[in-house]
Amino acid sequence: MAQPPPSPVPSRKAVLSYTAIITALLVGFWTRYSPGLGHSEHDLFKSFRANEYQCQAQGYTTEIISTDPLLILLEDFVSGEEARGIIETGEADLKTSGIQRPGSPYSTVTKDRTSSTFHLLFTTSESAPLPLTSPHLTCLLSRARDFMGPSLLSPHEDFGTPQLVRYAPGEHFDEHYDWYENLQPVPGRRGMWFNRVASFFVYLDDDSEREGGETWFPRIEVEDASHDEGEDGEGKGKGKWKRHEEGGVMFTPKRGRALFWVNLMANGTGDRRVIHAGLPLTRGVKSACNIWPRRFYVGGR
Repeated sequence: MAQPPPSPVPSRKAVLSYTAIITALLVGFWTRYSPGLGHSEHDLFKSFRANEYQCQAQGYTTEIISTDPLLILLEDFVSGEEARGIIETGEADLKTSGIQRPGSPYSTVTKDRTSSTFHLLFTTSESAPLPLTSPHLTCLLSRARDFMGPSLLSPHEDFGTPQLVRYAPGEHFDEHYDWYENLQPVPGRRGMWFNRVASFFVYLDDDSEREGGETWFPRIEVEDASHDEGEDGEGKGKGKWKRHEEGGVMFTPKRGRALFWVNLMANGTGDRRVIHAGLPLTRGVKSACNIWPRRFYVGGR
């Protein structure tokens, strides 16, 4: 089934609230798509728990980079306190990043840390799973769910296990997809499967000496002509993003900044245009949080 076109948006360069984005894009994007699972509530599907920590309102802004595929830049999506809390929660458990092997629902680490899930893939970063009991993570996940809305993440669907990642100088992550080629089983739930319907990549630290470490989408171009760079090659994306010399767009790490994109086509297959990479960090440290909203399916692959 062909991917339905997204609903038109008033201005691709406008700074919009998440409500306008959901109304104009996500609803239209998914109206023809059914996950094939009832909308019953169950503890299994709850990504986060209520706790005594009081989440603060976060006045973030958005910029639509591309509508097809959907890629959105968010500014101030996480507060400084939340970012520090998330780092403190996971940094003690940081280990060499795992690689997804074909046909396996779990990550494994090899000596040279290479794999051929879809192509040769190499990463030199560290990562750690984040506990869903973290109050700062709870606030971020709640904000992410509100941003997506029920049209893209139903109440019975969740975020799986978010991940803290950290890059030191010289470390990088080659081009890869976040979605799975084959549906993955939900542990402990026979007959239930999932894929990563979308992704959030949230930058958590500010390092004034940091250089490099951009997130690059080689197959996505900035759509709005008004974003074209001037002679300095920066233009309106200065300090946030710029065009890569080999094509596509790359984003500069900054605490509070986040990227959101949709991984699956309307028929449930993975969108190969959202391939992305973590470019080599040449100086400083980069910490970030991966959030992978999951779409559930019943009945096998």
